[in-house]
Amino acid sequence: MHFFTDALARSCAPMFNCGVVHLGVFATRLNRGRMNSTALVAGLPVLWLAALLWRDGFRLPPVAAPTTKFTHVLPAILQIILFSYWALYWPPVIEHLPLIGIQLVLAYAIDILLAWTLRRPYSPNFGPLPVVLSANLFVWFPDDFAYYAFAIAAALGSKALLRSGGRHIFNPSVFGLSIIGVLTIALPRVFRYADVSHDFDRPPHMALLILLLALIPQIRLRTAPLSVGAALAMIGMMLIVLSITGYHGAPSPWWPAWLLTITLLAGDPATIPTGSAARLLFGVFLGVAFYTVSRALLFTVETDTFSKIIPIPVANYLVPFFERAGHKLSTRWPALRRDTVNRAYIALWVSMSLLVLIASG
Repeated sequence: MHFFTDALARSCAPMFNCGVVHLGVFATRLNRGRMNSTALVAGLPVLWLAALLWRDGFRLPPVAAPTTKFTHVLPAILQIILFSYWALYWPPVIEHLPLIGIQLVLAYAIDILLAWTLRRPYSPNFGPLPVVLSANLFVWFPDDFAYYAFAIAAALGSKALLRSGGRHIFNPSVFGLSIIGVLTIALPRVFRYADVSHDFDRPPHMALLILLLALIPQIRLRTAPLSVGAALAMIGMMLIVLSITGYHGAPSPWWPAWLLTITLLAGDPATIPTGSAARLLFGVFLGVAFYTVSRALLFTVETDTFSKIIPIPVANYLVPFFERAGHKLSTRWPALRRDTVNRAYIALWVSMSLLVLIASG
């Protein structure tokens, strides 16, 4: 039965993605038809609420006790620290905060409505907070709030609906942005955005701050193998391409936006493999995908903004493959199962990072 539900969830994922893409295109066409997108965003949850009240005979949904998960609170705290430090050196961040507040209100409304729709008791939690904050670390949508609403709805919808083995398949912090990324690449004249990843590099020593903050989940949640694998794969791809073609352009794993991606953004413990070997393979796949998508987008659309995001849901979908491969490696080399392995990865990661940061000044 578990196999059937897992297979069903994974087979439905492409259909859900397709539906979300079509919904985004439809909403944008409505907006281009001079419909007020703000009214649309505000009106849809109200209609949703009315439909649920009608379905349940105007009875309110049950509310469970609040839950606090470390994997929700920790990323939220780390993101707040990053936003605070960023705001010290780039004032537009402060001006952007009211918009983040509105997104949070919408995110919690959608979270409640999703639980109600699925007839689940709603348990107040911090889950929507890191989803909203991470959505504002890479790109902003100054022209239309509907894009934020769409990304948030897709993220929380994927978390509630696309599940396997009791866990959500896709990292909700990047799922909605990935859909937006695909749409902006396919329809650049329709979907507009502001790339703030370069502005994220304005504060001095931002990379060092990310490195220090990332040590907390790397130690507590054992995500260091992912970071090591991604960084080594990105460097390895650069060296392979350089030796074959002479082309030396490459995304640097220690540039703040990329460093944030491979340490914090991609490391959602619910959507990555469980073992150290599997997490290393997961990171290697991401590193290869990051380099490949980055160069492909740079040569085709002249910007690799969404290359930091789009490969992550693909890797999430392939988690069972990485877990099987990681199990085989651990069976062949039992040392990979030891508790001290993560410490070795952390030592390697810190050593590599400090050497790069010192060398780059």
